[in-house]
Amino acid sequence: MRSAWKLLPFVLILSACGGDPIQLPPVDNGSTTGTSSVDGGAEPAARAIFHKDNFSDLSDFAVFQSTSFRCLGDIAKTFRVDGDDYTGVPTAFPYLSGADSLSPTTRPTFLKNVSVDITDTYYSDTQSGVVSTDSCSYRGIASTPDPSSCADFDEAPPAAPAPTVAPTATPSPSPFPTSTPTSSQYYNTRFYRVRDDWCANQGPIRNSDSETSKAYVGGVNIDIDRSQLGANEDLLMLVTYQSWTTHTSWPLVLPETPVTHDKTVLEVNLVSTQSSLANLLAARQPRAWMDYDSSSEPVTLKKIATLEDPFGSLRTEQVYIPLSQSPTADRIRIDRVRGSYQLFQIDLYRLGNRAN
Repeated sequence: MRSAWKLLPFVLILSACGGDPIQLPPVDNGSTTGTSSVDGGAEPAARAIFHKDNFSDLSDFAVFQSTSFRCLGDIAKTFRVDGDDYTGVPTAFPYLSGADSLSPTTRPTFLKNVSVDITDTYYSDTQSGVVSTDSCSYRGIASTPDPSSCADFDEAPPAAPAPTVAPTATPSPSPFPTSTPTSSQYYNTRFYRVRDDWCANQGPIRNSDSETSKAYVGGVNIDIDRSQLGANEDLLMLVTYQSWTTHTSWPLVLPETPVTHDKTVLEVNLVSTQSSLANLLAARQPRAWMDYDSSSEPVTLKKIATLEDPFGSLRTEQVYIPLSQSPTADRIRIDRVRGSYQLFQIDLYRLGNRAN
C-alpha cells in the first residue's frame, strides 16, 4: 500500500494565502477525450520556458497592470513542444482575448498552472500597499526575512516605485552577515535562477543553521488538472537546467569566487493539494512556505527522483511521472534541496490510455 506522510512539523507557521481569490477569464476545460473549445486545449504536450517574459514578475507591477495576475512567479505564456526550444523562437499557444496587459496564452487543459518560488517579493523602500503584489508577499508579518535575490529571474528589478517610506528604510542583510545583494548579483540572462549563497533564512525550515534555513526554497510547482486526464494516464517530464558547483563560478563569464560546498540537488515529488486555480494564483510568495504551513495539506505522496549534479553542467533530465499510481496527486513539485542552478525549460507529455 502506498504510504503518504505529512511535511515536516518543525517549521515556521505563516499565513498561507494572499488577498482575495483572483477572478480569471472563463476557460472551457474540455474533456479527457481530446475535445476542447480552447484553442490548444486538447494538445497532448506543453512547454514551459522559464524566462522572465513568460511569467509574472515583481518588475511587472512597479506600475499598475491591467491583468488577472496579482502574484509573482506564475506562468503567463505556454509553448508548443514542436517548435523551437528556449534557445530559439518557440511557438506559443494562442493568446487569450481581453485586455490583460501580460498577454497570457492558452494551454492544454490538463496543465492547471506552473509557478516558481520567488524570494524577491516586494520593494522594502516602498510604502506597503503601493504595489499590488504586496498582498501576496509576507510583508509586515513578524519574523519573516527581508526580500532576497535567492530565487527570482536573472534581471535586476527597477528602482522602487514611490512613495517611499520616510525615512527611507534600510533592509537588514539577508543572508547574514554578508551584504545585501546589489545589481551586480544579476547578469541579465532573464531566466529563473537560484543563488544558494543568498538563500540563508529564506527557506521554510527556520533555525540558526544556515544550511538548513536555505533548503527547500527555489523550486517549481507544476499543478495538474486530474479531471482532464484518464485514470491510467501518466506524464513524461523533461527538465533542462544548468547547475553550478564549487568547480564553477556564477556565472562562468565572471571571475567570482565559487560558493563553498555548493552542489545542486533537486528532488521531484508528487503532491496532493486539491486546490483550485484561483487559490493557487492567490498563494503568497515564496510558495514553498505555504506547503510547510499546514499540518495536513499538502501531503507528499511519492518521491519520484533525485537530480544530483556534482560537476556543474547544462543537462536535460527525463523523469517519468506515474500519476496513475497516485489518484489524488495533482502537483509535481521540483524542490531545490541545495545548490545553485538556472532553469531553462520543462516539457510535459501525456502518456498512456486516455480513457477513464
